This record gives sequence, C-alpha cells and structure tokens, in this order.
Amino acid sequence: MHKNNPLLPITVQDQIRLWEQEKNRVRVSDGYLWRDFTALTDYKLVLDHARSIDSVIWENEQARMFFVTPDGHDDCRKYVKRRMEEGGGFA
Repeated sequence: MHKNNPLLPITVQDQIRLWEQEKNRVRVSDGYLWRDFTALTDYKLVLDHARSIDSVIWENEQARMFFVTPDGHDDCRKYVKRRMEEGGGFA
C-alpha cells in the first residue's frame, strides 16, 4: 500500500485554513479613525453623535477609538467644532 505523507504537517494545514478564514472575515471600508480622546466623556459624546447619524463602522470603547464613514467624519468634525464654540468643549 502507498503511504499518505502530506507535504505539510496537519497542524500547519489547520493554521493556514484559520488564517484564510480570518482574512475572509475582514471588510474594507473608506472612512476615518477617531482616536486619542483624553476624556471618556468626550469619546462617548462624539461616538453617540456618530451613532445617531448611523455612520459608525467599528468601535472599541476600551481603546477609545471608532471608525466612521467619510460623511460621518465631516458631520462629527462639525459637531465637535459646534460644541467647542458653545462652550461645551472638549479636553
């Protein structure tokens, strides 16, 4: 009988399959990453605004960052500017 000797070990084949699944899970989107918020309250204010206009693509509260659509970015910038002019300021 002919022995079945795979070219790559089974564990390596499994890892390659897992990497491929991970690669296929990622979705590419145009947009802007908002980060470097010094205060959690500022982060939440802008994130809530971005959610209200349905422009949040991804968010991570622990890292205080989120990703928004290009239109959402422009709107969020105007929102932050308006808050700062009204004295509602950001840190």
